[in-house]
Amino acid sequence: MFVRPLRSAGRLFLALVFIQILAISCVLAQAQGVLETKLDNGLTVIMKEVHAAPVFTAQVWFKAGSRNEHTGITGLSHMLEHMLFNSSKNFKKGEISDMIRKRGGIENAATSTDFTYYWQLLGSGNLEFSLKTLAERVGNALLTDKEFQNERTVVLSELQGNENNPGRLLYYALMAAAFEAHPYHWPTIGWQSDVENVSAAKLHEYYKTYYHPNNATLILVGDFDPKAAIVLVKKYFGSKPAGPKPPVVYTVEPPQSGERTVIVRKQGNAERILMGYHVPAIGSSDDYALNVLNQILSGGRSGKLYQALVEKQLATSAYSSTGDSKDPSLYMFAANARQGVSADKLKEALLEQIEIIKTTLPTDQEMQSAKNQLEASLIFQNDSVSDQGEQLGYYNTITSYKYLNTLIPKIKAVTPEDVKRVANKYFTQENLTVGKFIPTDGEPSGSGKSMPGAVKRTSDKSWEKLADNYKPKSAVQLLRYPDAEAAKPTRVALDNGMVIIVQENHSNPTVAISGYIKAGSYFDHDGKKGEASLTAEMLGRGAAKRSALELARASEFVGASVDTSASAENMSFSAKSLAKDFPLMLDLLSDELRNPTFPQDQFERARGEMLSALEQSKESTDDQASRAFYNSVFPASHPYHRLTVDEARKHLESITRDDLTVFHKAYYRPDTAIIVIAGDVKAVDAVEGVKGWFGDWKADGPTPKVEIPDVMPQTEPKQIVIPMMDKSQVDILYGYALGIKRSSPDYYTVRLMNHILGGGGALGSILGDQIREQQGLVYDIYSTFDATLGAGPWYASLGTSGKNVDKAVASLKSIVKDFAARGATKKQYEQAREFLIGVFPIALETNEGVARTLLNAEFYGLGMDYISNYPKIYGAITLGQVNAAAKKYLHPDAATLVIAGPYQK
Repeated sequence: MFVRPLRSAGRLFLALVFIQILAISCVLAQAQGVLETKLDNGLTVIMKEVHAAPVFTAQVWFKAGSRNEHTGITGLSHMLEHMLFNSSKNFKKGEISDMIRKRGGIENAATSTDFTYYWQLLGSGNLEFSLKTLAERVGNALLTDKEFQNERTVVLSELQGNENNPGRLLYYALMAAAFEAHPYHWPTIGWQSDVENVSAAKLHEYYKTYYHPNNATLILVGDFDPKAAIVLVKKYFGSKPAGPKPPVVYTVEPPQSGERTVIVRKQGNAERILMGYHVPAIGSSDDYALNVLNQILSGGRSGKLYQALVEKQLATSAYSSTGDSKDPSLYMFAANARQGVSADKLKEALLEQIEIIKTTLPTDQEMQSAKNQLEASLIFQNDSVSDQGEQLGYYNTITSYKYLNTLIPKIKAVTPEDVKRVANKYFTQENLTVGKFIPTDGEPSGSGKSMPGAVKRTSDKSWEKLADNYKPKSAVQLLRYPDAEAAKPTRVALDNGMVIIVQENHSNPTVAISGYIKAGSYFDHDGKKGEASLTAEMLGRGAAKRSALELARASEFVGASVDTSASAENMSFSAKSLAKDFPLMLDLLSDELRNPTFPQDQFERARGEMLSALEQSKESTDDQASRAFYNSVFPASHPYHRLTVDEARKHLESITRDDLTVFHKAYYRPDTAIIVIAGDVKAVDAVEGVKGWFGDWKADGPTPKVEIPDVMPQTEPKQIVIPMMDKSQVDILYGYALGIKRSSPDYYTVRLMNHILGGGGALGSILGDQIREQQGLVYDIYSTFDATLGAGPWYASLGTSGKNVDKAVASLKSIVKDFAARGATKKQYEQAREFLIGVFPIALETNEGVARTLLNAEFYGLGMDYISNYPKIYGAITLGQVNAAAKKYLHPDAATLVIAGPYQK
């Protein structure tokens, strides 16, 4: 099934993007209420009205991906995607992006094996603007040589960054071995020699061949009038001439006649396994059974692979994924080993599970759980217009969006015998390709994260970096509730101190829950850093009423999820379910939060997984740089200080099960707890439900307080170099302790100031414009700052090649120093201010977004009117205040510089 690429939240998420491996989690779009039109020039237009919020997405999908390339021009689809953000017939380079930001919108693009697509997400008053600018993608790009050479450098930087990841390298190697003839053989980003040498003439030829209306689908989903929309579509797209039919990809991969094995040897810390079996293209009658099988294998902690490999302490993660591609592709099995476990052992364990599903029928419970999860994901998808649009575009590009009309009925019709049959049909030794990652000795390389597939143009640090002028609406207008009273969140404080906040939204039968308890690592005992994180991890591994497996089955059987984690200041919990299962979510959360049993065997597993993850973090330049930065900037006694890997290992090894029971008893309590519920539930029912499950929870002793000490700013520059010579790209952090808390009067001004400097990411900031767009030294760059209950750091982050480190660092320091002295221009200030105001409604597009926003408003004491006051806050900030903040808070001459990667000095 299709998984859309994540578009935000920084470089940590780059390695989580799957499109070629399309079914880690199954999210589906509903095809009901879809209108399809075909223009005279062949453009397919698919529209779906969704009026839950005053936003819409416009997307144009081209049937042009890496499958349409050949040796010598590999990566050209992705290169062209980059180029279409440059000059066009009617707009200068960057002009469209500036105007989108000025309207409070966001845009991006992605390339995969079977397609390239471009999307915008805007307020509903911007439909004509969106169609006008998207139409530039079709035939109007200028593709100048100067811009081409600059983008070539940027793409090479991106390519080098990809090669830092062992999982990605293993995926590339597996695909190259499994496909000897078909163009799925090469990576979407292309072979480096092709990217370095492909000519501008080839780029122009490719553009003319594939980017015309009869090879494209235009998607519109959201708050608009279809009759008015089709008039605008014809106005801006109707005059585009149809092009000749693109060349047919006629190469068929010959049947595989024996097991193939490929081994990747790079410096690292953990072995990995990736196995692929050839399966048919999407549309095969076996699709549905393969997807049900995938859910049985990988549908959460109750899935067969998790139980067989993770629970048995062989792997830190294990999963499978279906193919669902335009051409026959691979059904994959993957696992990352725990420390001391070999790839061969993982292969043995995976093959054992494969043999079980080939010889044993799935149980009725496994079948029903898989089907429930797939159907629930269909409903969850309707929370977001972006998700719905991307699903419609994906399926219509590789087959037809009408595939969705029969998807759930056909999944429901799958029998246990069907599942067993497809397993036997495809999972044969002759049809198998195995990839192993074997670490070599020496400095580690790569990243311990899951392998990605699709290639995005960039990633941003957070949703706040996404776009600029949308006339801000109130929360009532934004969320489209039936009347003003219904739009107001309900806030109730129980007698035991627990705060309940409910925001009704009856547009889709789903509910999202978010919450905090002040039980973070601030309260870790001396020598036992990790208590809070390990306690939060253990909550779902056994409680008074349910074992770990029973907890997993209870939520996964209904397609719901429950998650817990810990940060420095709090532990967080979240849940998502269909509205009918909301009472079950409260039951599960109550059991986990109030009555965990901390089984000794689960404790050993959880601690072992954390220790393995710690060792794997040594492979990541990003993690190494971040750890060294926080270790240096904050003293050892500070809650934000990060231990070295060796120190963290010793602390984790010293923690016992009894430590967790003591920690839980002391800090898991109602008087520091907040629970926020958003979705299709009446406030009175939600409040009563929480009272029923949490009302008798008692707090003993004084209420714990989180008091983060301030850190004196450093007075001298400091440089830390972490040579990792087996890497392809360097990660750089540059910053210092800022001194701004979430409660600081200057918080909003500093956020606006930082957004201008680097908070807009690679495509919407001074740092991005100068170091990426003008100098071509990086693929991704941003600046950010941490401001919560305590004052965290400000820092800039970038990735570049080893040979460009000195140049990129010098440029970074110069730009920050100049900005501190001169400040922002009026245009930069106005664009950033309007962006931060305009993009806020987009953050509230889903129930989860609303719940998170209200949770933070309560936790930081911002008030329940924070959403409606938000535009006024930023609207009141002046240019003079922004520039004064730049002078006051930017200290480029007294900063810590951390360089991790293939660099020595």
